[in-house]
Amino acid sequence: MNPELSCTDATGKAGEFGALKEGFMFECSAGLSRTLLNSPTCPVLEALGKKLSFEIAIGLNGRVW
Repeated sequence: MNPELSCTDATGKAGEFGALKEGFMFECSAGLSRTLLNSPTCPVLEALGKKLSFEIAIGLNGRVW
């Protein structure tokens, strides 16, 4: 069975979000995902953004799309 990923807001509703299609999904530690979410400007994402444009969805469970 293929996994289905979706992006929701804080209330659990899709709103303007929805199913995540295409792209890549990988796992990281829950600690790293919290760091990526909590930092006002994460140095890793900031450096990556200088090299290429991207969209990212980070889950508290360590899943990154």
